[in-house]
Amino acid sequence: KPPSEYGIPKKFWQVKDLKKWVKAKFGVTYESDRSYHFLFKLGRFSWKLPDKFDIRRDDQKVEARIKEIRKEIEPYLNSDEWVVLTSDETRLVWETESRRAWLRTNQKTIIKVNRDKQYQSFLGSLNLKSGKCHLHSLSWQNQEEVLKSLKKISEYYPKKKICLVWDNAKWHKGKLIRQELSKDGSLSHFHLINFPPYAPDKNPQEHIWKYAKDRVSNKSHASFKEKVNEFKLSVIHRKFNYSI
Repeated sequence: KPPSEYGIPKKFWQVKDLKKWVKAKFGVTYESDRSYHFLFKLGRFSWKLPDKFDIRRDDQKVEARIKEIRKEIEPYLNSDEWVVLTSDETRLVWETESRRAWLRTNQKTIIKVNRDKQYQSFLGSLNLKSGKCHLHSLSWQNQEEVLKSLKKISEYYPKKKICLVWDNAKWHKGKLIRQELSKDGSLSHFHLINFPPYAPDKNPQEHIWKYAKDRVSNKSHASFKEKVNEFKLSVIHRKFNYSI
């Protein structure tokens, strides 16, 4: 199928383009598309889903901002008085997802599924020095819940200053959080830094989410609680050597 059916811009290669090129270059036309698939593989192409980024993303600005962040956190990484965390939220969903399978023709195949959707949100915070990821369950992704988690993080690091790098979610800039960041607030020892917009791939915590979700995907769990527990264990029982 053409790349456009997968949300990929038309400028990318597809079989008909390769077919035209091979015919113009060598005067050869293959009968089967599989032959062109083989040529793609020889050319070190593979059939896979590309990473998708927001069309508003400006890669030059993203890279420039990441360089600024690295420079800003460098003294904190080298100081015993500071802890440097990268943070992000995610949501785990309990639902049945059906995909295509090889089924007998002229026979109706029915799979009974559970239509009851359940969700669990998390806030993850990766310590860039120790590689440990702190995981907190959220009843919802809002500033009240996030504020509770930040206060718990403070308890892990008494008498430490905390530099936390996260994205530009609107609840990260809410009135309650701003009040607690003030001089007399409970989070006055926090220093917050924002990742550039539309750049989730630059946040190490996103890579932890991918690792954990891969661990629980394509598995049959007896309950959502079992899936959540496996997700948690895959995060808290491992150290992650990620950096900005």
